[in-house]
Amino acid sequence: MKLLFANIILLLLITACSGSENTTKHSKDNVEIDQLYNAKEKALDHFINGSVAEANEDFALAIVEFTEALNYDTSSGIFYALAKNYLTLDKLSSALKYAHHSIRYDSTELDYYDLLSEIFVQAR
Repeated sequence: MKLLFANIILLLLITACSGSENTTKHSKDNVEIDQLYNAKEKALDHFINGSVAEANEDFALAIVEFTEALNYDTSSGIFYALAKNYLTLDKLSSALKYAHHSIRYDSTELDYYDLLSEIFVQAR
């Protein structure tokens, strides 16, 4: 009976020790997921604020908000929004730079190419 009890205790100790590594790994993964989610959420907040500023024709503020969104996410839509607002302010070199970035991140979006052509036409 003592041998059985000792084996059970030994088995419990072995399984308890091996489980802590997985728990640590899972909690570390959860922290990384939370950080990524928070970054995406902050980017979305700034993108929405930039879109509202753009709708109110406050293009300088829109650029500030979109630029801040880039600190948290580098999606092609943010680059496109920046290019569009720089074009509206007639800042063609910045518009061109961000239009190229938007195409580099998503070369399938036709609106990005349309904006690029608008920049070239306006530069003539």
